[in-house]
Amino acid sequence: MNSRRSPESYRRLQDAELTDIAWECLRRNADSRRDFEAMIANSPDGDTSAL
Repeated sequence: MNSRRSPESYRRLQDAELTDIAWECLRRNADSRRDFEAMIANSPDGDTSAL
């Protein structure tokens, strides 16, 4: 059975916050990771809080 379709693999998501799921989607997205790395590289001190 494909583990992504297994009910056991989704049990931990039952208590997950929406922001946790959104963060996981961003973390797995290659374009998002690339954009984040570019943002860090373009920040003189590595601070991204003002961006």
